[in-house]
Amino acid sequence: MRAAVTGVGVEPETGDGCPAGRGAEQGWIRRALREAAGGTRVLVLHGEPGVGKSALITGAVAVARHEGFRTMETAGTPDAAVSALLAAAGQAPAELREPLERWLARERVPPGSAPPGPAVPGSATPQSAMPQSATPQSATPGSVALRLAVLAVVAALCRTGPLLIAVDDVPEQDPAVVGLLAFVVRRLRGERLLVMFTGRGPGVFEPVAGDATVHAVAPLSPVAAAGLLDGLPSVPVGPVRAAILRYGGGNPLGLTTLAGAAVNEGRRPDFRIEGSGLLARTFAPEFAGLPARTRTVLLFAAAAQDDAAASVLRAAGAGLADFRPAEDAGLVSVIAGRFTFRHPLAEAVCYFTAPMHERDTAHARLAALLPLDSPARDWHLAQLSTGAITAGALERAAGVATAAGRGLEAAALLQRAADAGASGVVVPRRAGEAGASGVVVPRRAAEAGASGVVVPRRTGDAGADGSATLRSAGGAAAREAARLYGRAAAEADRCGDLRWSHELWNRVTDLTDDPAVLAAALTGIGNRLMWQPAAPTVTLVEGLLAAGLDDRHLVRAMLAVAARAVFTDGDPAIVARLRNLVARATPIAAAPDPGGLPAEAADPGAPPAAGDTVDVHLALALAVADPAGWAAQHGPLRLSPLLQPLSGPAERVRLLSIAGAAWVSDDIEIAIDHYRRALAVVRADGSIGVHGTAVVATSEVLFDMGLFEEAATLLDAAEDTVGGDPAGPVRRAILAQRASSLIRRGDAGRARPLLAAAGDPGAAGNRFVRYLLLRASAQLAASEGDALTAYTNLVGVFQHDHYLLSQRSVIELAGLAIDAGTGEQALALLLAARERAGHPTARRRWSWDVAIDLLRLHTGDPSAESRLREALAAAGAQWPYEYAVTELRLAQALSAQRRRSEARPFLISALDVFVRIGAAREAALARERLRATGVRAQAAGAAAFETLTPQHQLIARLAAEGLSNRAIAQRFGLSPRTIGCYLYQIYPKLGIARRGQLRDVITPL
Repeated sequence: MRAAVTGVGVEPETGDGCPAGRGAEQGWIRRALREAAGGTRVLVLHGEPGVGKSALITGAVAVARHEGFRTMETAGTPDAAVSALLAAAGQAPAELREPLERWLARERVPPGSAPPGPAVPGSATPQSAMPQSATPQSATPGSVALRLAVLAVVAALCRTGPLLIAVDDVPEQDPAVVGLLAFVVRRLRGERLLVMFTGRGPGVFEPVAGDATVHAVAPLSPVAAAGLLDGLPSVPVGPVRAAILRYGGGNPLGLTTLAGAAVNEGRRPDFRIEGSGLLARTFAPEFAGLPARTRTVLLFAAAAQDDAAASVLRAAGAGLADFRPAEDAGLVSVIAGRFTFRHPLAEAVCYFTAPMHERDTAHARLAALLPLDSPARDWHLAQLSTGAITAGALERAAGVATAAGRGLEAAALLQRAADAGASGVVVPRRAGEAGASGVVVPRRAAEAGASGVVVPRRTGDAGADGSATLRSAGGAAAREAARLYGRAAAEADRCGDLRWSHELWNRVTDLTDDPAVLAAALTGIGNRLMWQPAAPTVTLVEGLLAAGLDDRHLVRAMLAVAARAVFTDGDPAIVARLRNLVARATPIAAAPDPGGLPAEAADPGAPPAAGDTVDVHLALALAVADPAGWAAQHGPLRLSPLLQPLSGPAERVRLLSIAGAAWVSDDIEIAIDHYRRALAVVRADGSIGVHGTAVVATSEVLFDMGLFEEAATLLDAAEDTVGGDPAGPVRRAILAQRASSLIRRGDAGRARPLLAAAGDPGAAGNRFVRYLLLRASAQLAASEGDALTAYTNLVGVFQHDHYLLSQRSVIELAGLAIDAGTGEQALALLLAARERAGHPTARRRWSWDVAIDLLRLHTGDPSAESRLREALAAAGAQWPYEYAVTELRLAQALSAQRRRSEARPFLISALDVFVRIGAAREAALARERLRATGVRAQAAGAAAFETLTPQHQLIARLAAEGLSNRAIAQRFGLSPRTIGCYLYQIYPKLGIARRGQLRDVITPL
């Protein structure tokens, strides 16, 4: 029995108790908790079994505790609910407890006796108003006596503070608890009460239909499902991971159960699923009771790829009469002439409960019905546990899986094809040694240095056995196997299994030093290489060019891979190497096609695309190497033919490449348009490997445009774990961006634990992640009034310059320096950094000039004011946040010179921007400075106070009454520092900037 009661708590400091991948659901829960502060609310979440409803209940309880709610958590039966209420009543008077205790003991009340339920003080329906006909005749859950008793206890609990009643898994066969609490809800309309139900279907919640907000909990997205697997103690990789994601259907219970039942001892993954086990009982309970011939039909239907229902029945030697019991049970239906299971896990039960030899028979019979040259036939033959199959057939089978959107399955088939081709090939060379062509390939991860950085040996260096060249054992067979491993690595990389991709890349480098094969493989693993140190990638590309690679498609695609790695690395020295590399490769890249590999080689495994991706690859490399030079040399991107859409996978490549080129060259309107479209394509085609990176980049563009709410929505839905590395740089970057988003919108309290989870910025693996973490840490300190710490954190950005991103924080650094009293030091630092920046884009030159002039004005240079006014007159619409911050800082300087009338227009303009984009903290600061000039700006006021959580409302009231942080902390059992942090969260939400303004906006009791 599930029954748990807690009082007001501060359990997880974040209050973010919801599981990963449930950003939308967390939003529903938080909204319901906020609305419950103004009156009783009911929230219903329903969904398939195992979808994670219980985890959402647990998360809701954690969030509610953090927001100051008392919580009562119970299973979905009347007995469990009454037991939980008794526990919640604690030391309540006996007259409240006894009716519930009697009901649990099933004591009957004689007809005609008085109802045992007490009067309900403060309720909308006092006992005296109840009709006499309501006298209970039994102790059923629907009896008036029980309802009155429950009403009395809930009303008493609500008088002690806000209350969450969380009822998990209401059974469809006995939803009496819904009616019981519906009675309570309708009589306690004005209480601070949230009742939350979960169950399988919406029908059982009919008693509260008129009062409830109802949401369906969908399965996890592919990205979230991958993130869940990455969080398991033993992370599934390779073919096992592919099968789990295919059959799991985004169901958390199914995904974790399959991971525990996986067997990978043969050609392909297998799962130990019993007909009476958890998955069968949950997703296919009817299966075991079906006739044997019907179960055979279901096995053949589960073994089918895209086979027609008629072919499946023919292969199974069955007819429609054999299929009908499964259809009547709802396990499977026929749609567009194909068998369709009601859930992928039901399909898994029907397939994996059969012995291996029966599955082999099903695939063999289905294959026998197909033409000899059919790829679908090859796919069926690839599923057999025994028997010979050629590498070519496996490659064609991989094409079937790719077309069906199962990229990881395709990677597994390509690996099998490569394994077949590589068997018997002797490879004496150790990874890291130079091959006959002189190309140096990176060593295996196990051979990397202590820092984890893979550093290739120089051409000609001998290995441990004295060998310096690859003996050509295997020849063409080795190259062909390496090509297939490269294609498999590309599919694994695209679909987010970066560990597997790394392993497959190592196999490529073990087998060959052929420049074309290595280059084709390299261009497919850009997601893995992007977050590693860029030097080994640049070195490898340099070596491939030196070895004579002259295919323009491959050269351009390699340059794009190197550019992505260089951008996240950010080291100015490696950027210089990229510029030299681009200049060296341009004659090859611009040459006519010599008949080498097609353009789609940059996306191995993809069918030929109608269009050429080579131009967008080169555009990205040129833009990253020289952002300002790209715009000057090639003209406005909006006029470029590169904006013409392509088809197939090439369009994903084009969207991401153009978005990146536009971002680094500060053409943000094109950047955001292409990033939005790219994210839609990535989600649709399962390219999980690039999803997290695209989210980080898109949110940065949205910040730059002042679209804070859109950035928040995107980041809240983003997953913390992608690409098989839950502690990796992508996750840390997303955590930093989420924290920055929360701080900008005035919710610093939720940002602090996110930054703690992201770890020490100094330990970040590259300058990109370090920049994001240091910036967010500075913003957090500033939001808490600690300008010096904020300034110190942001100065760290310039101690390890990211060649491009550091420039995005110069105005922010200038403002923090002014607040911290370190203006002269900051001016010297920025002047030196500006010298290192060389020739930035026009957009960044504006930022540099404004930041330096703000500091010069602060340090006594009167000529800086006119330059600042000119800068404000020349720009603003495209980057509203920085523009408004500049107005705010100029007004601050004018006010300090007692020129308040001149400061007002700048403050009013800045306030308007801050309010429009949702920059709550800066809006509060602008209001405060406007008041100092004699203008009383309209603050968020009483309406905003009502949106605060009950706990924050009480803290604000106590502070307004004059209590110190220490005195308030004693009342809540918290530390004074925590109370101070809460107050700094409250101020911007109320449109104020300091404690003394609380009385102006707090609603009187």
